[in-house]
Amino acid sequence: MDLLEARREYLDWCNTLTNKQAYALKLLIGKKEMRQEYFEKTIHWKTQESLRVKGLISDYATGHGLYIRIVPDGEKALMEFEKKR
Repeated sequence: MDLLEARREYLDWCNTLTNKQAYALKLLIGKKEMRQEYFEKTIHWKTQESLRVKGLISDYATGHGLYIRIVPDGEKALMEFEKKR
């Protein structure tokens, strides 16, 4: 198990989100303002190992996109995001 495998499996999970689930996430974040929400998700492997994945859900002011990405350090990424605003 390595980070590349974790990323691949996690992105597969992201791709399973239905439109309703993605819309619900967008509502949680807020559609009008540009915000990012930090989250952690546990991936359970077939070998019974589990990996905690940190990420950011981004929703932009246009409301046209929901972007989910893995970040190596969620808090650092949030600080960088705040600096760019």
